[in-house]
Amino acid sequence: MNTLLLDTVIETRQEPCNLREEDIDLFSHEMKKELEPVYLTFLDNAVILKDVVYKNFRFYDKDCLIHKLSFKSKVKRMSLFFSNKAENDKGVWIIDNWSSGYFHWFSDALPRLWIARKHINGHHVLLPNEYRNIRYVIDSLSILNIKYTFFNPLKKVSVKNLLLPGHLAGTGHFNSHIMREIRNEFLKTLPGTKVFRRLYISRRKANFRRLVNENDFESLLKEFRFETIISEDLNLLDQMQLFSEASLLLGVHGAGLANMLFMNENSKVIELRGENDNHNNCYFSLASAMRLDYYYITCKTTGSNIHTTDFTVDLQRMRELLKLITADESL
Repeated sequence: MNTLLLDTVIETRQEPCNLREEDIDLFSHEMKKELEPVYLTFLDNAVILKDVVYKNFRFYDKDCLIHKLSFKSKVKRMSLFFSNKAENDKGVWIIDNWSSGYFHWFSDALPRLWIARKHINGHHVLLPNEYRNIRYVIDSLSILNIKYTFFNPLKKVSVKNLLLPGHLAGTGHFNSHIMREIRNEFLKTLPGTKVFRRLYISRRKANFRRLVNENDFESLLKEFRFETIISEDLNLLDQMQLFSEASLLLGVHGAGLANMLFMNENSKVIELRGENDNHNNCYFSLASAMRLDYYYITCKTTGSNIHTTDFTVDLQRMRELLKLITADESL
């Protein structure tokens, strides 16, 4: 049985505040997006085979994975029918094979849980064992007061009553209304905050998309009263508190920018993005969804693959942009 959770939505995005004519093609195709209706599927006596829901000779791979299963992959998962069986009474499935990442957990998985929350009645979020060590997953579910159960993906898992909410949008796209509801739910757990911080998220501990000239860049940022943050060193509650206090967030394209989810409306975000990259617009879209002012600077890269390259930022352009943004703020 299916029930409609969200009807068709047309998302219209606010263009970057400092959009240059030569960069229009980086954003023009993302200014409007149609999101398809979202349904909740109710399944009795369903089975989980590794990472996908299965019932009556049907794999619900569209709801569980980024890409459809090949015939060979289906055969491999069917072999789990001969494994030891585990059982769950009531479960809800919200993950896919990217959901363990910080950005994808908050932007893809949790929104599925949020829209299904009114139908949760004793249901536990079902998570594979490897999620036990992902602290932000556990902490975010605890903050939202949602119960969870881990399962062994090497065993067949039978679920008597399973809720299967669909994806709200393709990854990198957002239902603005839902994302702002989720922000409000997180922020109401914090004490009243003053919005005053200017935060730079460093990727110095990451393997890729680091700043080649970061030392000189940070010297510049000190002139504008920025604090340097390394997200990996902070727990979820610390990140929520810090970013809820941020009036200005700056960072290289990467998961740390997902923390704009905790920023108050009308705050500002600056993304350092790869030169000529017209594909990776998820943070531009998220900023628009959260009603944040989005700015950007395109950067030279050391390679052509935006996910495995490092960046060099033009310090003069950065200085000019920061002067423009902070002109009406007291330093």
